[in-house]
Amino acid sequence: MTEAKIENPENKDRITRFWLRIAEVKQLTARLPRVLKLVWDANPRLTFLLLITEIVMGLAPLANVTVYKIIFDALPGVLASTHNSQIPFSLANLPTAIFGGLALLAVTWFASEIMLPVQTFCRAQLNDCLNRNITLLVIDKVSSMVDITVLENPK
Repeated sequence: MTEAKIENPENKDRITRFWLRIAEVKQLTARLPRVLKLVWDANPRLTFLLLITEIVMGLAPLANVTVYKIIFDALPGVLASTHNSQIPFSLANLPTAIFGGLALLAVTWFASEIMLPVQTFCRAQLNDCLNRNITLLVIDKVSSMVDITVLENPK
């Protein structure tokens, strides 16, 4: 007994929305080089500095996870050595991996906190430069149009 397969209209709608999103992403990525050129032309130094801060801020969680792994990998050895010995637990028994890991964690946190205001400053300044450049491009384009002079001179 085979039944005819009934297509679910919700699945068709979901598939259609998926392909529409893919087409939208394709259109946006096609425009990306022009946008990047506009941003780069606005201020190359700020663009480069913003790129560096974005990379550092993006790698900070990866660094944190790596440091946590170092710390957690060192903990079982410390706990096993204090459990087997009669010496009470003290900070002197902690290996350098844990202290080094905590120091690295402090450094990554400090670097992230330092980069945040720099990143905010770069974004604000680059936004101003980009707005100014786009406004100048629009003014140049409008001033090159022949028919606009008629509107400026009512005679």
